[in-house]
Amino acid sequence: MATGSRLVNAELEEAAMSCTGRLRVLVSLALLFMALALALWGASHSTDGWDWGGPALNLGTEMIGALVICLLLGQVMRSGENREARKSPLVLKLRGPVKDVAIAAAAELRRLGYLCDGSLQGAAL
Repeated sequence: MATGSRLVNAELEEAAMSCTGRLRVLVSLALLFMALALALWGASHSTDGWDWGGPALNLGTEMIGALVICLLLGQVMRSGENREARKSPLVLKLRGPVKDVAIAAAAELRRLGYLCDGSLQGAAL
């Protein structure tokens, strides 16, 4: 029963992550469209002496820059989460009773650099 419950929870979590990923893409595209529209509108009205053309162009380009920074930071954070997700099962295998599995896990942890960077310090092995 507990295994079925874990399976349902894993499926729900995967569906939520998929929905979050789609929402992130839609919001990013909407912001990019608004920023480009604002920048193009500002560029077309910046030379006719109208007061709002320059600020609109600046705001549009700032929005594009902020969107790029947010996407890059999100990518860096997701790569850190992926790194931690790879480490946890290896630590569990390292703690396991089967010697060959523990040796293989130690080799993989060494290959990934976890044995030398201090990230396993204090881990119950």
